[in-house]
Amino acid sequence: MKTRYAFFLVLLFVTAVLSGAIFVGFQEYKATLYEESREDTTQTAVHVGSELASEFSGRRQTVRLVAATPAVTRHGTDAQRATLQRLVDETQFSGASVVASNGTMTNIVSDLTPAERAELIGADFSDRTYFQRAMAGETYLGEPITAESGNDIVTVSTPIRHNGTIVGTLNGAYHVPETWFADGVTASLGREDGLTIYARSGKEVYSEPPEPGANIIVRNATIGDTGWTVSIQSSQRHVQSTIQTVTYLQTGSILAVVFTIVGFGWWVYRRNLHQVEHLLDGFTRLENREYGTDIDVQGGEEWQQIEAGFNEMSRSLARFEHERREREQSLREFKRAVEHAGYAVFITDTEGRIEYVNPAFEEITGYPAAEAVGATPDILNSGEMSEDYFARQWETLLAGEEWDEEIVNERRSGTRYVARQTITPLTGEDGSVEKFVAIQTDITALKDRERHLQTLSRVLRHNLRNKIGVVVGSAELLVGDGDAGVDEAVIGNRIVDASQQLTDLAEKERRIVTLLTSDPRRKRIDLAATVESVATRVRHEHPDSRITVTCPDDVTVTGIDELQRGLYELVENSVVHADDRATVEVTVDPCDRSVAVTVEDDGPGIPSNEQPILTGGADIEPLSHGSGLGLWLVYHIVRLSDGVVTYADGTPTGSVVTVELPRADPRSERDEDSQNR
Repeated sequence: MKTRYAFFLVLLFVTAVLSGAIFVGFQEYKATLYEESREDTTQTAVHVGSELASEFSGRRQTVRLVAATPAVTRHGTDAQRATLQRLVDETQFSGASVVASNGTMTNIVSDLTPAERAELIGADFSDRTYFQRAMAGETYLGEPITAESGNDIVTVSTPIRHNGTIVGTLNGAYHVPETWFADGVTASLGREDGLTIYARSGKEVYSEPPEPGANIIVRNATIGDTGWTVSIQSSQRHVQSTIQTVTYLQTGSILAVVFTIVGFGWWVYRRNLHQVEHLLDGFTRLENREYGTDIDVQGGEEWQQIEAGFNEMSRSLARFEHERREREQSLREFKRAVEHAGYAVFITDTEGRIEYVNPAFEEITGYPAAEAVGATPDILNSGEMSEDYFARQWETLLAGEEWDEEIVNERRSGTRYVARQTITPLTGEDGSVEKFVAIQTDITALKDRERHLQTLSRVLRHNLRNKIGVVVGSAELLVGDGDAGVDEAVIGNRIVDASQQLTDLAEKERRIVTLLTSDPRRKRIDLAATVESVATRVRHEHPDSRITVTCPDDVTVTGIDELQRGLYELVENSVVHADDRATVEVTVDPCDRSVAVTVEDDGPGIPSNEQPILTGGADIEPLSHGSGLGLWLVYHIVRLSDGVVTYADGTPTGSVVTVELPRADPRSERDEDSQNR
């Protein structure tokens, strides 16, 4: 969000808060006015109720006082009537009567005609509530009764006692409302207020409605212990007038606040925020990596200093970004080189914990990165290297020097390999060692080739010396004295045989050297055709031999091109070393993942000193006879075909040599056939 938008939002927020505060204050004030008006109405209702309660209490007290007059106890007498007349004349009662304890009216004073009065005297009023309540000892304010005139009459009854015994009831009646009521009770009401009085039964006794159209609130109050209710309907016009005035003041206050804040905000914006926007735009460009961007901030001296500082920072960032990209490019190139390198690379901290390994490390050692990272190079320790070797290694590295030596390590599978290891310490600016970078080159194959070639050289030199000695010795006999009785044919055959053996030895040596110095690729081989071809060749070269082949029609393995030569060496070796007519059985037994080729003969068997040569348990020695080199050739051909050779003695004589080769994947065969089609 841009600065001006944020600033305007802040101004809007402040305006809203202040306006809200004013508005809330007004609402509180308005609520207070209404609450005060309601409270005043409640007080008015209570006051009117108190006035009426006082009036009713006075009337009941008047009746009780008259009831205590002795003349009232004398039923039907003139004295009793005179007492009732004084009650009517001297009080605000409009009528009075006495009912004896048996419920018979004995006297009455009112505005009735003589006939009406005579009809009431002697009548039974025992069913009247006011009589029953008074006879129970209560001064009772009765419920309003509508007279024939249409006015409501309220009766106040009290017991008449003589010597402590209730002998009747005195009943004073008056009309409601009366002039005293309107002048006294309603005098406390406002001009626009209304008043309604309800008796205990809920009957409306008096009603003075409020002025029409006024906003009215109603409050009720109970009139003493009578059970009557006063309901005041108070007009709110005076409150609304006050609220209207306050509303005008509130609106003016809010407008004043708004105009003040807007004016102040515009001044601040032109004074500072306009410059801040330019600065923020510049930072936005820096965030978008538009380094080298300059800004133009117009303002006071402080803003000019900020402009100069920002532009200098932007140019510095541009230089740093250029250098960073060059470093990143170098790092990417270095990482690609490390990731695609054929040698193992791993990085450790100063404690020797591995922090990084490249894919070649995983391939060579068999340890995945997730398992190697966090461990130490001890996981590769084969036990071949002495403690002194590692002590010298750490001493060299901690001194900040490079270590470059051969080491024998152990893979995750348990097999060992020889590596040329170079470890370089990485130092910080203060010269202290921070990390170590180790590079390992697997030279196991190279070391094996060197060892095998050295062994082959010794064997070849030894055999050459022996065979050349035979040739030279035989030649000396030929050129010597003829009287020595030398058989020239025998010596010639000896020379030819030695020469042929040298030729065969040289051919086998050439093949072994080719295998050791090249990296032959494995391919699919039709084993049935290969075995049959080998058997056919040996039968042709040795017609007296008996060679049988047991092989399914469709057996395919993976191996190198020299596999046929290796199988030929095994079969041919069984034939040439047989004492008599040789019998050789070649059996091919396919399994799920491998194929076993067994060559079994009935000859003298392979000498015990040459059996390890065939299975890889030992290197060929110079003193081995001629078959040893051929068996060594068989071993290397099978090894490079990813197979194994095992040997067992035959029964009762002879030898059993088994070559186990990996079976070709049928899916690969189908894919190859589809490509050929």
